[in-house]
Amino acid sequence: MMHRRRWSGTPSGREGHKQTTRRGWSAGHPLLSNVGWLWLLMVAALVSGCTGSSFRGTPRIAKIGLIAPFEGLYRESGYAALDALRAALADCAPPDVGVVPVALDDSADPDKAVRAAQKLLVDPAVVAVVGPFTPATVAAAHSVLGESPRPWIAPLTVDPSGGFAPPQSSEWLAELLQAAQPNQARGRILMVDLPEEMADDWLVETGSVQLVEWSGSTLLAGEVIADEGMAGDSVLWLGDAAQGAAWLKRQHTAGRFPAFWLVNPVGGDILAAHLAADSSGTPDSPMARWLVWSLSDYNGLLAPHTPDLPIAQLTYMATCTALDQAFGVTNTPSRTSSLSWEVQHRDLGAAFEPTP
Repeated sequence: MMHRRRWSGTPSGREGHKQTTRRGWSAGHPLLSNVGWLWLLMVAALVSGCTGSSFRGTPRIAKIGLIAPFEGLYRESGYAALDALRAALADCAPPDVGVVPVALDDSADPDKAVRAAQKLLVDPAVVAVVGPFTPATVAAAHSVLGESPRPWIAPLTVDPSGGFAPPQSSEWLAELLQAAQPNQARGRILMVDLPEEMADDWLVETGSVQLVEWSGSTLLAGEVIADEGMAGDSVLWLGDAAQGAAWLKRQHTAGRFPAFWLVNPVGGDILAAHLAADSSGTPDSPMARWLVWSLSDYNGLLAPHTPDLPIAQLTYMATCTALDQAFGVTNTPSRTSSLSWEVQHRDLGAAFEPTP
């Protein structure tokens, strides 16, 4: 493409006289010159508005990441979390910002949770991250999200006094452990699948707690724990709910009924479904309990159209907290001040009719 050379010399002749005359007239009439500039600015503003370019009051666009299980066995929990996140965006997002969710699946798998966290941090428009939700996935994602300056709320790590604590805090688990102990008649408390990466942070005082690993077939604590000696023990299961259900049903088949607590906001519905055909539970002696953090009157005050699952309650409040931190302002509805965290015992299996 050819370019015209700009003439940089001094105008001469008749044309030069015209340009000099025009410059002299403008310089001699500063008021008219200012008015001319004003008209130019007004026209530019009108053109800018008509062409759709930026104008005062245009909302910014930001993203909030959600890491949850959207595929596999726990997908119902993931979509309940997404519904709650959308409800929180409607209630808690700043009015001058358009916040859209970016939901990534982790299938409740630690490796997938790490990859999802890495993907979210690559996008500069992601201003905060909510999730993941299980002890194993939170521990795994901590290696990535814990190093980022962006707000990260792990809904699992509730602050019992209100809101959420940093992911490495121990209060959430200490309170749940305390809630389970009064129900323990005798024997040990076996804590199954506490992630090794967070064990020193999450379990400050062990007391009568014995850390146990689920191998897929047996419980291990340096050596195989004999099932026969567990009749008086309490089992706090932090691992996969379906695997916990399989282990528990095996105990029931053998006539052993240890107290079983699922300490995981994901999978209580799956555990209940697995135990539905098991007739060993009674209303006074449920087969298992789901030990979770819950909000009083969550659906009545905050999100009447979202599922009443622990993961939904946690996600709603975590999203509002993340938005407040990301934008430095508080838009969380004032009605949340009347809500408080409480440890809830949800009986699983006892309400189901035995299968003939």
